Order: sequence, then C-alpha cells, then structure tokens
Amino acid sequence: MKQVVCAIALVGLLGSVAAAAPAGPVRPMPAGQGAAQQADGGQVQGQDAMMMRALELTPDQQGRWTAEMERTRGVLGPLWERLGTQMAELRALVDRKAADGEVKPKLDAVNATRLAIRTEQDKHETNVFAILTPTQAAKYTMLFAERTRQGWGGGRPMPRGGQRPPVR
Repeated sequence: MKQVVCAIALVGLLGSVAAAAPAGPVRPMPAGQGAAQQADGGQVQGQDAMMMRALELTPDQQGRWTAEMERTRGVLGPLWERLGTQMAELRALVDRKAADGEVKPKLDAVNATRLAIRTEQDKHETNVFAILTPTQAAKYTMLFAERTRQGWGGGRPMPRGGQRPPVR
C-alpha cells in the first residue's frame, strides 16, 4: 500500500513538473523561498529544494537526488506528452463513435504508454530509496502520503476516496 501511495504521489509530482516546465529561462527563487544550496555551489529550486530540506539530505545525497530527478524527468516528460497526445486521439475516436477495430489499436497504445510510465516510476522509487537512509525514506513516504491525502495543487483537498482528475 505504501508503494502505491508513493507511486500515485510521484505520478502527480513528476507529471505536473514535466507538464508545467516553463518554456523560457527559469526565474531564480530567492533564498529561503524554496531554494537549496548544493555542495558544488549550485542552487536547486522549487519542489526539489523543499524535499532536500525536508529530508535533510547530505551534500552527496543532494547530488544523487538531483541527478535522479533530472534523469526521471527526462524519461517521464516525453512519456507524459505522448500519453496526452494519445488520449486526445482516443477521445476523438470515441467522440466520433469510431468502430471498435479503429479504437482498439489506440487504446492498446495508451495502455502501453501507461505501463511504461508505471515502470519508470517504479524504477525512480527504487533509485530514490537507494539514496535515502531509512529515516529519510520514512519522511519521504509520509510527505507523499500527506500530499496525496490533501490533494495536489489548488489548495482543495480530494474527497475521501477521491481520485486525481484525468491528465489532459
């Protein structure tokens, strides 16, 4: 159950980060407002910085964390984009009441992409837990469970038993 909660939370985090990445240069975040200093002098910003502070990562862990997050975003970003395109195409087929023979290949492609996303998320979770100490892993798990319970973004909690809205 714990892995499912983390995977669901990770889907939201990485999907929203990949989909919401700004097109232009990133505006630096002032220190103390989500920025974290890395051992190499670089600054990590946003969600990664908040997680690094909350988990109290060592400089070595910060470098490994940053590398894993960049690797995962590089893999999941295109997969989420592909899924969005496939879902739009599937929606168009359903809306125009296409024959099952036309819908089935697109549905199979959607499900294959969803499986690839889940597989990558499992790999990411394994890699993240390899970076963390048991206490940090417990904090990580609790943070994502709380975020999932409260809902992601918008400040509105999800209803009991509620699900995230579909990706568009």
